[in-house]
Amino acid sequence: MKATTIINYRFLLLLVALITFASLACSLPQAILRAEPTPLPISSEAITEMQENIGDAAKAFEETGQVNLQITEVQITSYLVNELSKQENPFIQNPQILLRDGEIQMTADYQQGELVLPLKASISVEADDAGKLAYELTSASIGPLALPQALIDQMLGQFQQMFENNMSSQLDRVFIETISIADGTMTIEGRSR
Repeated sequence: MKATTIINYRFLLLLVALITFASLACSLPQAILRAEPTPLPISSEAITEMQENIGDAAKAFEETGQVNLQITEVQITSYLVNELSKQENPFIQNPQILLRDGEIQMTADYQQGELVLPLKASISVEADDAGKLAYELTSASIGPLALPQALIDQMLGQFQQMFENNMSSQLDRVFIETISIADGTMTIEGRSR
């Protein structure tokens, strides 16, 4: 009788363990799949705020020879949406720029004719030895496919051109010491050349 009790006890324990593991397995996909982030708000006020930040940083630079510029992901996303609205047929729509984990992370809808696919790209930015910004596209994909190197180079070139057309005139006289990207903010610090 004692052996039967032990077998029943083990069977009951095994049954409880199986039910527990089964319930965990059913909820595992929900834990793995992250909820889509809330889209960043787009506003002309954010663009004005960014332009004011750049103006304030330029004024402080003239007075002290030091620069500390902060740009938020809402500001840069609003600016990009505004720039895309000026184009006749932009190849990306609904962009979102996240400034996280040391990278500029972009998501958008890539449109080629009637075909619309999700685009994801991550760009790392750092200050090089010459005090300039150096960019590297660390990952890029359209839908489930990684982008070919030629398209990566083209995207990086367009990103650099956009940034330099709008920011390089302010940064030509600045030796950039550090750039940090975290928690939704990009901070550029530097001094006079």
